[in-house]
Amino acid sequence: MKTFLRRSVSIFGFLILAVSAATAQRQSLGNAEWKLTEAYGQRARQTNAKLDFTDDLTRFTGNGGCNRIFGPVTITADRMRFGQIGSTRMMCKLAPGSIPETTVLRGLNATRRYSIARGVLTLMDNRGSVLLRFQRGDRDPGNGNGGGNGQANRLDDQRWVLEQIGNRQTLVAIRGVFINFDTAKRSVGGNTGCNVFGGSYTASRTTISMTDLISTMRACIEDGKMQTERELLDGLRRADTFEITNDNRLKLYDNGRILLTFRGEAKK
Repeated sequence: MKTFLRRSVSIFGFLILAVSAATAQRQSLGNAEWKLTEAYGQRARQTNAKLDFTDDLTRFTGNGGCNRIFGPVTITADRMRFGQIGSTRMMCKLAPGSIPETTVLRGLNATRRYSIARGVLTLMDNRGSVLLRFQRGDRDPGNGNGGGNGQANRLDDQRWVLEQIGNRQTLVAIRGVFINFDTAKRSVGGNTGCNVFGGSYTASRTTISMTDLISTMRACIEDGKMQTERELLDGLRRADTFEITNDNRLKLYDNGRILLTFRGEAKK
């Protein structure tokens, strides 16, 4: 009987340690930026590919090597599975020796298991074959995956003047159309070029949601202002991710598709 009790206690203790280790491994995924170091056995010598998991470990953002990537992820113990991966649609010329973005995405889509050892995140398929490896690093507070709210904290630094709708290029900002963010009040407002509007917003890192948008009801028929207003407000309502680029542009996306582009200016 004593032997049985001792064995039961040992097994129970082992299970507690195993669960604790799995929990610690899972928690270590957050509060870090994971940079690609290897893909299908090939060393990543030059790459922008990286992953950043949200604090609740239900979503991820990052870079496939050229485009921003994002989407849901399911993580339990030593299991990991990426949901539908969204991506921007930029064309990039990779340096010789770079890991193709398609290879990175193929690895993420095939991931079913993971492990973390000595700061290295290894992603594996269901059989345990190694697909991708990432090195743990500190988040950069200046980029979209930065610590805290990252770029979300920069939204109210400037007034954002509408410069582009979808992929329709313009040479100058669209006159009189702008948005302002107020982080303290979690409010967004501005001018459509015809009417004043306002609403609420939430943002964290690269995700954004604008809701309860209302506007005045003035009718403007000159210069296609009503069409611009419809497309602006529709874009704001549909936006789910954003980025602030190095050339001081705010870009709003819907599932990776560009909706609106704004140019930053000093607030008036």
